[in-house]
Amino acid sequence: MLDTVDQRLTKRQRNAVLQAAVSVGLDPQRFEWSEELFGFTLDANTVVSRATYQGTTYFFLFGREGGRFYSRYSPGNELREEEREEDTWAGQFYHAEGWLKSLKAELDAPDLWAELPKIARLLDGVSHLPELQTQFASEEQDRIAEGLSFLINGVRNGKLFECAVVDRASSEEKLEYLIHESKSQKRWNWICLAVAVAFFLGKDVELGQAADVFLRFLSWIAGNIGPLLPGFKNLLTP
Repeated sequence: MLDTVDQRLTKRQRNAVLQAAVSVGLDPQRFEWSEELFGFTLDANTVVSRATYQGTTYFFLFGREGGRFYSRYSPGNELREEEREEDTWAGQFYHAEGWLKSLKAELDAPDLWAELPKIARLLDGVSHLPELQTQFASEEQDRIAEGLSFLINGVRNGKLFECAVVDRASSEEKLEYLIHESKSQKRWNWICLAVAVAFFLGKDVELGQAADVFLRFLSWIAGNIGPLLPGFKNLLTP
């Protein structure tokens, strides 16, 4: 049996990972460190470090063999699990930093699929209300325009609810559309348009922020325009 080769991270390297975790807003106490054998043969004998985030299956394996640095981690930026190979620790640490950002985004992302049935139930429950079959009064149209114009100004500066907007012109067009339609659509039809716009705004922000924008936009509608829309104010409540 071959003697094992210790290629675990040094204290300084683990400290660098801790600092990177803190910098993206993760609690370093939620990480568990373990050891495992790594190699590409049946008699693999290299002991390496593995970081796992408590309560999840998300991990980063700091593999080493033959002077090379092999990384396997989840979640990845594009796949649930990804692998990378580098020739320096700096290269491996670059992927670890990317993993921490992906981990933070995954942990923070709301479950949009879980929210949809809730929204559908609410819409079904209020669609019959006579008040929703009326049009907005002129002063209500002004209120909608004022509120959405505030969001448009944020979009022009590259932000929508603190999310980075990639396609500013597209987001502005969608919000302007809601202003325009408030002048002719009945309240019920406008609610349906607002939900659709909430979905499509997700295409205009950075990867990983679509679900956040969807829910925050609907919450904003409920809080700011909800009084004009019977049954809509509590849209996102259980």
